[in-house]
Amino acid sequence: MARDRYLWNAGEETIHRENRQPPPSKKSKWENFWYYHKAHVAIILIVALLAGEFIREMVLKREPDYEVALLTQSGYSDRFLTALENELEKYGTDLNKDGRVLVQVNSYVIVTQKGVQVQDPNVQIASVARFSVDLQNGHSMIYLTDDANFQEIRKQGEAFTYVDGSLPAKNAKDDGNMRVPWEKCKLLADFQPKLGEEANAAEEARAVQSLKGLSISMRAIEGTPLAEKEGIREYYTASRRLFEKLIYGR
Repeated sequence: MARDRYLWNAGEETIHRENRQPPPSKKSKWENFWYYHKAHVAIILIVALLAGEFIREMVLKREPDYEVALLTQSGYSDRFLTALENELEKYGTDLNKDGRVLVQVNSYVIVTQKGVQVQDPNVQIASVARFSVDLQNGHSMIYLTDDANFQEIRKQGEAFTYVDGSLPAKNAKDDGNMRVPWEKCKLLADFQPKLGEEANAAEEARAVQSLKGLSISMRAIEGTPLAEKEGIREYYTASRRLFEKLIYGR
């Protein structure tokens, strides 16, 4: 009887049976991986896209043949600056032999005149900093300035050449011989910026009117550290040819 008691309901043991699961399929493996790592994958993809875009821009980026400084107390729209660059490119030369003429207009909005309110202090600070770098490195040789900025540059001791290329005396006062008004430049006087379909006639008219207060000048490099910088004289000479062409039309 004792033996029967122990064999009662005896059979295949189920309590300690090994809990075997079917091997995961490839689909379930992928779903499990994606569940735990989708954030990491997304970050990697974003970084890869950004890196690819950066590399693409570096590969496609073209260095300008000329840079022109535009110093005014009020800013111009990007559409206007692009139109001005396109106009100037008509008269330049492919200096770096990359197959096209590229002019970059460096716009600096700097309020120097007393009584004129600075509309955006951040833009003013950034423009002053960028222009200082431009001066030091000689990016721009041709200057388009309103009267206030022309006078301020002169006051700060930065020299312009005379229009004929000669150097003024240290304390020369004949500023008129160092610049040519926009309206007297053969190739600029009739410039009509095409600002695209989004611009209206009034905006284009304001842009044209604002040009009448500008003049064109050449900075001087003689007697400055720039004169010894490699390649700067060749760039200066090429900029001067463009400068004279804009003024005289030849």
